[in-house]
Amino acid sequence: MLYLGTRAIDGGTVDVGIQDDLKRLEIRNERLHRLRLLELAQARQGNQTPPDIIIEIESTKAELGMSDLLLAEKASNEFADAIGPNGQFLVLTRLIGQLAQQGSERSDRHQESMDALREQIETRLETQGRAIEERIDRVEEHQDVTNATQDAQRIAGQRRTRLAMFAIAVALLLLASGTIFIIGTLKAHGL
Repeated sequence: MLYLGTRAIDGGTVDVGIQDDLKRLEIRNERLHRLRLLELAQARQGNQTPPDIIIEIESTKAELGMSDLLLAEKASNEFADAIGPNGQFLVLTRLIGQLAQQGSERSDRHQESMDALREQIETRLETQGRAIEERIDRVEEHQDVTNATQDAQRIAGQRRTRLAMFAIAVALLLLASGTIFIIGTLKAHGL
């Protein structure tokens, strides 16, 4: 309901209806300016636009729609009285149709925003997945090289150990042969 009274301000009178309309117009202009800034940010960032900006754009558009309805309220009341009940029914039917269409358009835009966001997330996950796979491959390659180096070092160590054992065995055989020869020589000389 619209109040068309007057109110005394600083010794003068101001039409309350006009004052309310001016305030609503000021709020609408602020919202419209904010919407333009958000849309510029979205245009600059393209598909990389954060979801909070997309959501704020939709919210601001909804607020603008509400402020437009409030600004149109005064004209609506006067117009409704002039056209009568049948005209009011037709206007309301059209308004409901427009609101339904706006709701459908918002839903479509929201779905597009969600699809774009889902695509961004999938792209990021895919990129990060590839990076992780590459890291895993590098770690596995490094592990293979490390294992091969350790195997080669173990085989070389086993060869050295075998050679050392063989040398010790030969030395013990020579020592045993020498000891037997010395004992045999000592017995032959009667010692």
